[in-house]
Amino acid sequence: MSMRRNARRKAILVAAVAAVALGAAGSGCLWGREEHAPGRFCAQSNTSVIEHCVDASEGPSTAWREAEGDGELPIQMWAVEPSGAMLDDLAADAAALRAWFDNIDRAVAYVRDEQKNAESLRATLHGRLLGLLLKSRQRQEAILEEEPVRAADNFRQAMTDKASAEEEPLVAALAADKQAMAVVRAVFEQARSDAAPLRSRYAGVAARFAA
Repeated sequence: MSMRRNARRKAILVAAVAAVALGAAGSGCLWGREEHAPGRFCAQSNTSVIEHCVDASEGPSTAWREAEGDGELPIQMWAVEPSGAMLDDLAADAAALRAWFDNIDRAVAYVRDEQKNAESLRATLHGRLLGLLLKSRQRQEAILEEEPVRAADNFRQAMTDKASAEEEPLVAALAADKQAMAVVRAVFEQARSDAAPLRSRYAGVAARFAA
């Protein structure tokens, strides 16, 4: 029992850390009360293999009812990106990430506050949602690793072109190295800064449900 509880705690904490590591800028909903973020809500009963997905405009309750009619509790819920959106686009686009987080909040809040079913909440927090968060986290980590190098190379190329025009290659090369390092630092500092609001936003989830 203790090992199972520890495994659950670890899964929930990993989900929270994964959300933080996504690094979207800012926090809070982007969408008004009557206007919801694009995407889909999905739900699946523990006794069914069928995933019931609906447009986000229909709300998580619609997906829940369809899953409930198809099987028994617990029911896990998750939010997915708009149909056709690529993982790279989602991982690299702060606005798309915030929209996805808004839908995640709605799905989790529905299970927690409307259905008030602990087993379904547990299934939601470390079911398909966890897998989606981890995949997006891994892709964004790869993007963050590539971006400083790309930015530095672009800047270095621009400085080299400028040097050729001004016939000062040595001065330009020294400036390029210095400026490229500044670009690298700025990228990582921005990534840490962007993750800060999410840390407070999702830390509460881990604290409440890891117990």
